[in-house]
Amino acid sequence: FKMINVTGNILEKVIEYCTHYQHEEKMKKIETPLIGDTLETILDSAWYADFCTKLEFEDFFKMQAAANYMNIKPLWIMICIALDNLHLKGKSPAELRKIFKFAEPEPVAIA
Repeated sequence: FKMINVTGNILEKVIEYCTHYQHEEKMKKIETPLIGDTLETILDSAWYADFCTKLEFEDFFKMQAAANYMNIKPLWIMICIALDNLHLKGKSPAELRKIFKFAEPEPVAIA
């Protein structure tokens, strides 16, 4: 049985999401292909969009791991969509390599 390391601040965010989801407003099902350009339009909720925009970039990956480990599928889907919409959409391959710290590809010799 392997337990991932979920820090206190990430656990607080997961609990905040779950509390809102359970007691205030369930997330609407996100249809694909995605409809809309803004996170608020895609999620159809100002609260969920605001929740995502307040996350630090590094926290998106921690939230993804926590949601996946705890099997909170709506949170996992929302975080994936928000990461793309807020940080990855429209980036060039070079910018994405820099964001994810991937090395430049080796040039291919054409014979």
